[in-house]
Amino acid sequence: MEHTRQPLTEGQAIDLFVAYRFLRILTTPWEKQEAFKLGIIDKDGKLLRRRNTLKTAEERKSFTLLHRLVFNL
Repeated sequence: MEHTRQPLTEGQAIDLFVAYRFLRILTTPWEKQEAFKLGIIDKDGKLLRRRNTLKTAEERKSFTLLHRLVFNL
């Protein structure tokens, strides 16, 4: 049986990217998270500011739904 390498489909590429982002966020120390630098989480990963209190685009970008999911793990 001959095995040929198949290119990634669009769905597989998206899954791979999300998995990479998930693991990247999960393994980054709290002090190096952008949300920590902006005062959204503390050094233990506890939430200091709720999502609806974030004003700037930079704050919202540093604490997305994916970040919330990973931080709650």
